Amino acid sequence: MPRNHPTLLLLLLGAVGFLVIPESGCKSSVRQLKGVSLAGEKTEPLLAISLEPTPGRTEVGPRSVVRVGFSEAVDPASLGSEPLSVTDLFTARPLTGTTVLDLDQRTLVFRATAGFPGISMFSVDASPALRSAKGGAFTANPEPNTPRFPAFYSTFLEPPVLRGVLSFVDASTSSVSLGWGAASDNSSPDGSGITYKIHVARSSEAIDYSRPPERETAEGALSDTVMRLDAGTAYRFAIQASDSLGNLSLPSNEVIASTRSTTDGEPPEFAGIERLEVNLASPTTLKAVWSPGRDRPDPLAPLLYNVYLATESGKQDFSVPAIISAPGATEVIIKGLLPDTEYFVIVRAMDAEGNEEMNTVEAPTPRRTPVSFSENVLRMMTLPAGYDPSLCWPVCTNFRQPGGCARGGCHSGTFPAGGLGLLTYEDYRDSSTIVPGNPGGSEFIFRLRTTGGRRMPQNGRCNLLDDCIQVVERWILQGALEN
Repeated sequence: MPRNHPTLLLLLLGAVGFLVIPESGCKSSVRQLKGVSLAGEKTEPLLAISLEPTPGRTEVGPRSVVRVGFSEAVDPASLGSEPLSVTDLFTARPLTGTTVLDLDQRTLVFRATAGFPGISMFSVDASPALRSAKGGAFTANPEPNTPRFPAFYSTFLEPPVLRGVLSFVDASTSSVSLGWGAASDNSSPDGSGITYKIHVARSSEAIDYSRPPERETAEGALSDTVMRLDAGTAYRFAIQASDSLGNLSLPSNEVIASTRSTTDGEPPEFAGIERLEVNLASPTTLKAVWSPGRDRPDPLAPLLYNVYLATESGKQDFSVPAIISAPGATEVIIKGLLPDTEYFVIVRAMDAEGNEEMNTVEAPTPRRTPVSFSENVLRMMTLPAGYDPSLCWPVCTNFRQPGGCARGGCHSGTFPAGGLGLLTYEDYRDSSTIVPGNPGGSEFIFRLRTTGGRRMPQNGRCNLLDDCIQVVERWILQGALEN
């Protein structure tokens, strides 16, 4: 079909779309199958419950993806070579790309290798071979307002538009601060969701917009500072606005500004870290918070902050910071930590010339990451492969085997001992033996600690070590979350 007849194509596609939508009496590319497990039990079908973007007219850009959410975890073995097929309907050719199963195992994500065609139409279809992890067949969802396949889209591009001009604000010996007016975009009329790419070149050179920018700002920022520039040097600056899909505006006006020529050999003034903040839902992170320091020769220059951490007081390695903050930051999220672990954190300020002050102030308590249900509590109770039971259980044949308290015949299966299962978070959540926030009032803790005949494990054999009982107590005190 010629590309200069989009209206005719839309009409034809509308007709095709009617034929494939699985309403009463209509056809669909998704077969109506009932799943049966290996044991002969009826399984629930695998249903598509969400589709992003919503079918119809949609904006695309370099970061566009298609996401299909399912009612249950998807069996990776059922994905095949093309779990999602995406076709450019103007050319009748499939878009090359990759489809991956997201970490939640319930979402398929398609990324086009060369991006989606900007002014075109495309369709998305899901493979009828998809199955749930329990064996349920992929079936058309009978609920209204749920995805139907194939889904059809008409695509367009709408880059942001810059408003106002880029202007010089201030300079230090190694930095230049800039300001600009907010851009607008169809997805963010007030500019709050737009980021800005800052391009830099020596004043004697032209800016190469094909190269990666020197910096990209946070969403909605209307000023920023370019760091690590040479002292006494003139630079050329320009910005481009970027929407959430990666569409770029035309470049702004260019500004030429020079850094100051005075060299800086003094470290900043800084009082050190003020506190660590804990997020109970995130057992592998801590937030470090501080008040801004001051660069002595140039108080307006934003500082960097180096974050050092150790699991013992005074053992930080100051040659390698764990994190370097953004310029001028007053907090940072420290990621990748171990749950239920105490960390000793020191933050030092550093100017753009690399002068770092030498404070040794460690963050006060609390400085322990939260207990993780999945990594601490569940592994302790179920002893999965690779877990060293001697960490919490004394040498004992019954409890060194895989399964632990949840091994067959105890707290698992259809009729777990005492009605208490220990295999899933739902078992713990629905148990009357655990009172979130109150370990002292939880029978679960009473059974682990009592010295009488009711102590668990049964008959008081192979008792859990006290340090590990305290882990469970901390988890309950924190609200017994699934984290």
